[in-house]
Amino acid sequence: MTMKSGWNTWNVRSVLSHVHLPECFAISLGLKNYRTNKCLREALIGKPDDRPERVVPGPHAYDGSYTCVEVEWDQLKVRVETAHSDGDWYARVTPLAEMVKTPALTVEAGVLWGKAGYARRDGNRLIIENGQKAVEVVTTGNQDNEEPVVEISSPYLLVALDGPVFVATNPGRLADAGSVIDASKEKFLEGRKDLSEVHNAMQICLAWDTIYDPVKDRIISPVSRIWSCNWGGWVLFDWDTYFAAWMASVENKELAYANAIAITDEATERGFIPNMATTNGF
Repeated sequence: MTMKSGWNTWNVRSVLSHVHLPECFAISLGLKNYRTNKCLREALIGKPDDRPERVVPGPHAYDGSYTCVEVEWDQLKVRVETAHSDGDWYARVTPLAEMVKTPALTVEAGVLWGKAGYARRDGNRLIIENGQKAVEVVTTGNQDNEEPVVEISSPYLLVALDGPVFVATNPGRLADAGSVIDASKEKFLEGRKDLSEVHNAMQICLAWDTIYDPVKDRIISPVSRIWSCNWGGWVLFDWDTYFAAWMASVENKELAYANAIAITDEATERGFIPNMATTNGF
């Protein structure tokens, strides 16, 4: 399936985590607030009582070529925009609220879901590699990578958020990150300007809910990331998933088939489509 490739928000556990398939190389963004000395390392859409962040999802191309989301947490507020072009990934993190002490952007690197490879920090850059492929992660801004951030156990960069910070996997085009993101944004929004508000809202919801399932090596669109996390990675409901397939079919035939097949494959030996199916076989 061609959909299982490239950079996208495949990681169910955070809309600020971008993963490259099939290698499962991950770049996960977060925040550090020096007022409270707390870190936000994961962000999910929705606000149950046990989650402190507020996430406002914006445009999200199905293929991840442009995404935009605003995150408000612990009196911090940022806009995170991403794009990819020619195999390289770019991000722009813009602070939207003034703070007494400048917060920091955390950029973590890793390899997810037990795939081969490792991440390391080399000076002011991160390297993710597996023997066949290597990705270099660089940023603009003032870094303080020697400061210990006890919440983070993987290699990371720590960048002052005293203005927009750019992140890129192509050091030679770091200076072009803003123009790459702006061009991707313009292209995506131009193609949607004549669509209805309801149509765009459904597309945004589906795109942000679409994840990679490493258990069965497939792309699916669960009803929500939070519910999926609470069930260990993903949870599919029968008619919700068929409805998701129906909605996706309007402009993404491959995603439509992926969801319809995913829930149909959960049928019992007697052909019963279950009300719900989860990672543990329930």
